Parts: sequence; C-alpha cells; structure tokens
Amino acid sequence: MAEIQCVVFTTLLLLSALTCVSGKIGKCEKIKIPLCQGIGYNFTSMPNMFNHDTQEEAALEVHQFWPFVEIKCSADLKLFLCSMFAPNCQPNVKKRVPPCRSICERARDGCARLMRQYGFSWPKRMRCKTFPEHGGDEPCMEGNGIVANGTSTTPHPLVPVPLKKTTPFKKCEKIKVPLCQGIGYNFTYMPNMFNHDTQEEAALEVHQFWPLVEIKCSADLKLFLCSIYTPICQPNYRKEIPPCRSLCQKAREGCAPLMRQYGFSWPKRMRCENFPKLGQKICIEPNRNSAKGSVTTPLPSVTVKKCRRIKIPFCQGIGYNRTSLPKIKEEDAVYFQQLRPLFGCKCSPNLKLFLCSMYAPECRPNVTDPLPPCRSTCKQAKRGCAPFMRLHHVRWPKRMRCKNFPKAGGKKSCIDPNGIPNYGKEIPPCRSLCQQAREGCAPLMRQYGFSWPKRMRCENFPKFGQKICIGPNRNSAKGSVTTPLPSVAVKKCKRIKIPFCQGIGYNRTSLPNIKEEEAVYFQQLRPLFGGKCSPNLKLFLCSMYAPECRPNVTDPLPPCRSTCKQAKRGCAPFMRLHHVRWPKRMRCKNFPKAGGKKSCIDPNGIHVYALQQLEGHLKEGACALDVGSGSGYLTAAMAYMVGESGKVHGIDHIDKLVKDSLANIKRGKPELLEKGRVKIVSGDGRKGYEPGQPYDAIHVGAAAAELPSALLEQLKPGGRLIFPVGAEARNKVLEQHD
Repeated sequence: MAEIQCVVFTTLLLLSALTCVSGKIGKCEKIKIPLCQGIGYNFTSMPNMFNHDTQEEAALEVHQFWPFVEIKCSADLKLFLCSMFAPNCQPNVKKRVPPCRSICERARDGCARLMRQYGFSWPKRMRCKTFPEHGGDEPCMEGNGIVANGTSTTPHPLVPVPLKKTTPFKKCEKIKVPLCQGIGYNFTYMPNMFNHDTQEEAALEVHQFWPLVEIKCSADLKLFLCSIYTPICQPNYRKEIPPCRSLCQKAREGCAPLMRQYGFSWPKRMRCENFPKLGQKICIEPNRNSAKGSVTTPLPSVTVKKCRRIKIPFCQGIGYNRTSLPKIKEEDAVYFQQLRPLFGCKCSPNLKLFLCSMYAPECRPNVTDPLPPCRSTCKQAKRGCAPFMRLHHVRWPKRMRCKNFPKAGGKKSCIDPNGIPNYGKEIPPCRSLCQQAREGCAPLMRQYGFSWPKRMRCENFPKFGQKICIGPNRNSAKGSVTTPLPSVAVKKCKRIKIPFCQGIGYNRTSLPNIKEEEAVYFQQLRPLFGGKCSPNLKLFLCSMYAPECRPNVTDPLPPCRSTCKQAKRGCAPFMRLHHVRWPKRMRCKNFPKAGGKKSCIDPNGIHVYALQQLEGHLKEGACALDVGSGSGYLTAAMAYMVGESGKVHGIDHIDKLVKDSLANIKRGKPELLEKGRVKIVSGDGRKGYEPGQPYDAIHVGAAAAELPSALLEQLKPGGRLIFPVGAEARNKVLEQHD
C-alpha cells in the first residue's frame, strides 16, 4: 500500500557506467534533448557512451548540468556534454566519435572551479585523459566537426533544425496506459496536467493507485485518475478538460478512509477544491447510466496553458522550477530592470524569492491562478535592500507596494519563505558533532564487526565557525545551527525512474542516489537483471542504489543481511556462468540483521502488512491457518498474536520447506512447538487443513488466479482471509474476505 503515496515530480539521475565502446552505432535519429539543440549537428544515435538506450534516459542525466550551461561558465561545456550524451551521428561514420581531450579541458577549466564552489567535483567518468587527443590517430569531436589525423572533416552536412510549426490543435494519441482502458474515451494527449511528457511516464505513476482501483473502494476512482493522467483529447478542442469537483469528491469519499487506515492521506495536488464545479466550467463527470465519464458541455476551441521550465538565471534555486510564463512581458521587464542593481548585492535573502514569484510565478497544472508573494516576503525584501537602493538612487516600484500583496496565513494563498518546506541552504553537521557521535559509537561498531563509514569521515565536515553547520546544543539536547541561514534550495524526495527499480514497494528516492564509482559496481551485475535468478535481487540492489526517501528520516534504509544472502544465494550459479563476481562492497556481513538495532529493508515486509490486516482476528485464544508457510516466520508471528491459549497451523506442499521451518522455530522459539501452539504439516494448501478448522484467520502466501473454495469453507463466520490474487508477483493484489 506504500505505493499509493502521492509522488512529487522532478528529475532523477539514472544509473549508468562509463563503458566507452567503439562498436557500431545505432540508427541515426533526430536530437530531442532540449539542452542539445543548436549545437551544430542535428542527429544522434543510441546507445551513447554511457549506455543510455534512449534520448529520454540521456536527457534526464545531462540536465543536471543545465545551470552550468545557462550561466556559461564555459562556451565549450554544452558541446562537450552533448557529444557524450547525444553523440554526432553521420551515416558514413560507422563508429561512435568521442569529444577531443582539448574540448574537455576547456569545459573543465571554465566550470570545475564554479562546481567546487557549490560543493561538486568534476565527474570521474568525464576525466579528460580518457578522451583522445586532438590530431591523434583516433577521430574525435572538436568544435562542430570530426577531427581525424589532425584534419577537420564534415562528411555529413550540418542541417539546421527546423522550427516546430504551431498547429491549431494538439495531437491526439490512442490511450496505452493499462489502467485507463475502457473509461469511455480512447484518445489522450501529452503532456498531461502533471507534466508527464509520455504515456509511459504517466503509467508509471498512476499505477501506484492500482490496488485501490482493484478493490473498488470507489466506482469513480478509475475515471477520476485517468481524466488527470490521460486527459480526454478531442481534435477540435484545445482546452484542458479536468474532472469535475463532484467526480473527485466521490472518488475521495470512497477511498480516503481506506488510505487513512494505512497512514496515507489524499494527495494534496488532487484536492477536490482545485477542480471546477459541475456547470461552472467544462469538466468530466460520471455518467451513472453507462458507468463511464461524460463531458458536461459542448467543446469550443480554446488554448491550453502549459508549465515551462524557468530559464531566468536569477531565478534558479528558488524552491520550484516551473512557471506558466514563458517570458517576462515588456512592461514587467521595465520594473524588473529597475531592480537589477540589487541582484548581486544579496541585500536581502528574500529578494530573489519575492521577485521571481512575481515575474516567474510557480506553475501548478491543476491551479489556474499563480501564487503571489506574501506581504511579509515583500516587506523583508524591501527592508533589507532599502539602504542599498538609496545608495544607487533606485526607487521601489509602485506596483510592488507591499500592501498590494496578501498576508501570510490569510484567506488567499501566497508564497512565504518560511512556508516552503526546507527552503534554505543545505546545512551539514559540524565536525565536532561528527566527532562526538563517532567517539561514542565507533567502539561499539567495531565490537560488532563494523567500521565508521568512510563517506562519513569527520574530516569531510566543516569546523565550527568555519561554515554554516549544525553543532550539538548541550542545553536543549538538540542540534543548533551555528550561523544565520541564507536562502538556497535543498534536495528533496524524487520519483524513481530507473526502469529496473520499478515495483519494489516504494517509489521515491533522494538525489543523488548513486555516485560514479558506485555505478561501476551496479554495472557489474547488469547480466543478472533479466535472469530473475532471485526474487530478492531487485529489492537488494535498488535499496542500495535508489534507497527509499522518507521526508522525516535522514538516513536511507539499507537492505537487511538476509535480503543480501537470499539474493546472492539465488544468483550464484548464474554469476559463475557469466563469470561475474559478487562485488566486495556488497558483502552480506556489511548489512544489518533483520530485527536488530538498526532498521533495514526486508522482503518479509509483506508479512507485516498481512498481519496488520489480520490483527483484529488474531486475538488471544484464536485459531489461525498459514497456507504456504515457507520459512515459518509468519506462522511464528501469528502464534505470538493469538497468545498461549491460541493455536496456529501451517501447511506447505514442499517437504523441505516444512522441515526447514520446523528447524527455524525449534532453533529460535522451541516453546511454540513444545506447547503445541504451532503445528506445521506438509500437504496441498489449496485444500486447507481440516483437522484444525474452523479458523478465525487464514493467511495465504502463494498467489493463484482464484481463491480455492475449501479455504472459505474452513473460515469461521466473522473470520478473515487474506489472499494474493495474480499469476505473477508484479501483478499480485491482496484480496480480503470477511
């Protein structure tokens, strides 16, 4: 159920490793990556030197360098990046051509210093010495042409990219999202109101809600979701048609209580107040006669607003990155220009947010009116900059009078720096805080075979007073910040877009979630990705390289030692076949034990969910059945819940598992077997276990297409049965029968 959380969109660094291969290149295709437009060539081929299979993958990674390209720290940076991520493709050049060493050096010399200033280093896999020298034997990209043996050639003429013609209507495409089939219309368009550019992106996110749609908590949920993620497209109508407020309310009323039951809330960006009332505006409402949606009014031709990435250099890092205004209007530019002398003086930490929230307001696809800055934001910006303005004979523009803006906390929403979560500079711990933590815990860690992590070496953190940092506050036993906080953006939880890491039980990670050197280790295990040698391999790798991001928890959860062992044990034969070694840094002894002092990710987490569903029926004295008892872990857990007067029967059709589970319980909790509180037998679980019936609770661990009737017959009236439906693990849905 954790997959039903609302996710926040933004970009994610994809996992990749530097494998420069001079093999044959793929088919030439037009460059679609926004950053790589106008670079002197228009065609590329995939995979590139970083093994991105599509331009979409390459775009996600190369766009992390967008700010450095925008501020023009080097005139060569853009071409250097694009020659790697979107290499030049020419029909008569049959091998991939890397950039020349000289263009790398010019890009690095111009930008590395600035990168260091903001805490970044020049990526190891872009080290200039790995590229061929200009004038050497190997051809390379220098400027707009290919250089071979010192001679510049352009065998394929550079064709200017044609400008896209503005068509009066958006392009309709057939709906491909599996969840959105049979909803009353068949065509959609992209981007949708959440700015998904393709249906594949939309499908990845909307499928979090699949369990809710399957259990039918609301008959309107499916249509509501699809009207947002795959909006209806009609060729003669260009305006966005949102769901009606009533459709949202019916979906929410049916499903929100169930979501709250498991600790989730209705997503904020799906608040029903954001959608128009029936009759107020064209919108989609449920059609009770056909059980499919209908549009409430005829469709005129009106243009649709789009969110665009903010490209104004001054407005980078303000807590949001998309605006509805593609450019500043002429009259606005005059006012903006008046305040230009203030841009570099940093007279107020709120000036940047104040100006940008006016001239590049945040674009939220499902909200029509842009948020203005709050009155307090205006006052703080004006108060801080007033002395500097007098010095430069600059007046505060009349249209920016603070009384014109709404008060924070009033009836109208507005942007307040104190209201943006984590709006402020990323603040590391002070070295002294690290040292005190290490001194207290390192001896205990060594006692259990662990060492203080290298990447947490105290020398990596600033000294107290040297830089803004968090130091220990002995009076309050809480951390205190050593200096005032300027305004800089911090990292947030991002949606996982790594194809291999879809469907792992969580969908948000933190950025960056993999370093260059770690990508090498990940790359070593690539041959295992498609083999399904172990059901735990996917969870193990992804919990390491795309760790779950929980906003209120700072440290990512590592995989449990048992998860590692199960993944390694299942894949060992396959690895030997492919001459692949298990990386040293993934030694299972490095990971914490499940159930120990440190939290970790365990595939048995589904057991916890099952126990939560059965909790009300696993009371003192109850009788329960665990079908597909496996290791005996869940059977034993159920025995503790029913108490000493209760009894739990386990059944599994694999004799070895039955023996192993009995051995596990005997080794860990022998009293459960000795007192007869647990009994595990070998047999066909589809027939249940008649000697122990009737049961207050039945848990079925193995999925099947349909529920065996024998199990329902053995369920006590008022009892509960949990059963996973679906032939494949990725299609499982837990079905509940009361």
